[in-house]
Amino acid sequence: MNTKIISMLLKLIFPITFNVIFLLILIFAESVHAPAWIAWLFVNIAYGLILVQPYVSPQLPNSTAANYIVYAIAYGGFAIILLLGFLFMAINPQSGGIFVFVLFFILTMIIVASILVYQLMNHKAAVSLNGQIDATNNIRSMAFDLESVSSLFSDPIQKQALLSLVDFIKASPSLSNDSVKEYEDEAADLIHQIVSKIKAGEQADYTAMIENVKVALKNRNNKLKMMG
Repeated sequence: MNTKIISMLLKLIFPITFNVIFLLILIFAESVHAPAWIAWLFVNIAYGLILVQPYVSPQLPNSTAANYIVYAIAYGGFAIILLLGFLFMAINPQSGGIFVFVLFFILTMIIVASILVYQLMNHKAAVSLNGQIDATNNIRSMAFDLESVSSLFSDPIQKQALLSLVDFIKASPSLSNDSVKEYEDEAADLIHQIVSKIKAGEQADYTAMIENVKVALKNRNNKLKMMG
């Protein structure tokens, strides 16, 4: 059987058991006060939020953390509502207004907190995506800058080494993240030096500089591969 179906069936155990018990209380109790009905309603609504959360939550990149947090909020709020329902009925079964207000406030906080968590994660996802786009443009820019000055080389060996570096950069992963920014900055700085020196016609150990760029980018690429 599909694991999602099994998970849903397990989640349905509580509301079925709770409502059967409540129905038995209705049958055998002499009278059921308003707080009992209010508690029944809010407990079912709070648990319903847990059940529908996977279907109404936004699909965010790497949103596992957000889902865990929202589930924690939903389950925590549900537990509080369930506990308060029993306490109100045990301490003051005649109470009504304050009981409704407290449970409605908690239920509202559950919904608001869940929305805020997803908005925060959505913002982080957007920032991360923008960073990846910037990194992609940066990698492409590196290759373009080197390719644009390759014709200025008179030494065929150095020119070949430069073009080999261009191919290496183009073959490197375009997507990135903050963990490899140090390597990318190092490579970009070295490439800027190479391009500037070539344009100025300066003599330099370009072979060593090109190799240093490759080392930085290899470290970057290897770290990205290890991160999956």
